[in-house]
Order: sequence, then structure tokens, then C-alpha cells
Amino acid sequence: MVEIFELRQQHIEQVTDIIADLSDSFFYEREAVAARTYLQEVLEDGGRTKRQWIAVDGRAQVIGTLGYRSHTVARDLYELSWVVVAEQQQGQGIGTRLWRIAEQDLRSRGARMVQAWTSNRPYTWPARRFYESIGFVCESIVPDYWEDGDDLAIYVLRLLPPEDPRLEDR
Repeated sequence: MVEIFELRQQHIEQVTDIIADLSDSFFYEREAVAARTYLQEVLEDGGRTKRQWIAVDGRAQVIGTLGYRSHTVARDLYELSWVVVAEQQQGQGIGTRLWRIAEQDLRSRGARMVQAWTSNRPYTWPARRFYESIGFVCESIVPDYWEDGDDLAIYVLRLLPPEDPRLEDR
């Protein structure tokens, strides 16, 4: 059985361990350090502008995470952060379950758009396929963004259609 709830202090180590485990195949090693800092910021934020959800298995082990933060300038734009499922659990719907909970919260906050940034290298195909499966569209490729030969792929999901009356009130 998998339970999903918000990140707690005692889970930061497990989340960063999952990211570190994927450093050989998906993330750069420097990203595990950045993740730890970001996760601590999420806890300090208290859910005002940042949230991080975790999936925990029956043995109380973190097996996935998905977070988001509001954009600092653009109105009602959110950015996904640290969308990760442990390698042995990938393909079992955990990422989709995390996204559905996050999506409900984002809609309740009035989000109009969500972005997901990832690498465009071949090894990130599972992540890009995941984003597309939940409705995101690749809107832009920025060559050599992460480093030479590693392009940025920007995925976007519009939650409120442009004709939605709620957008007129903003």
C-alpha cells in the first residue's frame, strides 16, 4: 500500500537518497545537494508558495516525490520541482498519483499554468513521456542550457482555458 502526504523533516534524507541514486542515470550529482536545500526551504515556507508531496510504501520508505512552487513574478504560474520516483518503482503509477494530488491543490489555488523543466537528453525520455501522459506539452527547447550538449526542454500545462471567466477577474 502506498500513502501520499506532504513532506516532513524526517523524509528529507530519503528523498535526497532517491535523487542521489539516480545521479548516475538521470540527475547530475550537484542536483542532490540542491535538492536538500530546496526541500528544507519547502518546510520553512509552510505551504504558502511551495509544496512537496511524497509517496511512502508500507515499510515507511519514501518511493517518490513531486513538488511545485509559485513563480515569483508571473501571475498564477507554478513550476514543478523534484518529480522523482525510485527506479524500482517507476512505471507503477506513483508519479501519476502524486501529480493528481498536486493538480487538485494547484487548481484550488487558481493556477492557470504549470511548467516542468527537464533535460532533452535521451536518458530523460521517461520523464518527458510522463509529462506528456499527464497533459503537458513541450513548448520550447533551449540549446545547451544545462551544459554544452544538454538542452532544456520546457513543458507546459494550461489548467484554466483562456476563455475561463476567472481569468477576467485577475
